[in-house]
Amino acid sequence: MPNTKPGQEPLLLSFLILRRVLGILGTTLPFILWFGGVLLFGEALQSSVSQYYHTMMRDVFVAILCAIGVFLITYKGYEKEADEWVSDNAASNIAGFAAILVALFPTTDAASATAKCLTDSNLIGIVHLAAAVVFFSAIACISYFKFTRSVSDTLTAQKIARNRIYRICGLTIAAAIVAIAVHSFWSNLCLALIDLRPVFFLEAIAVIAFGVAWLTKGEVIYGDPGNQAD
Repeated sequence: MPNTKPGQEPLLLSFLILRRVLGILGTTLPFILWFGGVLLFGEALQSSVSQYYHTMMRDVFVAILCAIGVFLITYKGYEKEADEWVSDNAASNIAGFAAILVALFPTTDAASATAKCLTDSNLIGIVHLAAAVVFFSAIACISYFKFTRSVSDTLTAQKIARNRIYRICGLTIAAAIVAIAVHSFWSNLCLALIDLRPVFFLEAIAVIAFGVAWLTKGEVIYGDPGNQAD
């Protein structure tokens, strides 16, 4: 967050609210889909978070992902520095548009098609997969590289603790992406573990890590006095 000037407190508050909303949406999305599907419609746990597009929870899935996408596009971070390839704003825009594409281009329906693993995806499913990879990669980079920046050369104890959380969340998201890729493109492993829903749980871990990073950015975790967290 850039340094704020007198009179900019409402702007700072709006940033904090935006961060917290993103955190809440990320940490609750897998649970809303899972328990909502079970309790409201008697639907079994799906093979992936994206498979909820093909259930009665479709509207909830699309609405939350589009909300995440819009909030990410709206978010403004630090100004781009000379040695940076991508600014905070560009990184969050990439993640935001990718989230919207994930919502609007559904994954291949494993229930009505021959598709069981990601390698069996149709064209729309491939677009969905590519957008999901971009989204998870972008939010991992934002958490690990962008959130750990600071406007001050002297880091508070809270900022040091937050940076530790940001890096853990970024690495968790990256590890989940790799694990999903290994599972999904290794056909024998994919078919052997399909009943355990590993992709759902790996995606859930990644999305929850995204949410935790944003809750931390919103000062819910290890916040500095005076709403000055960065």
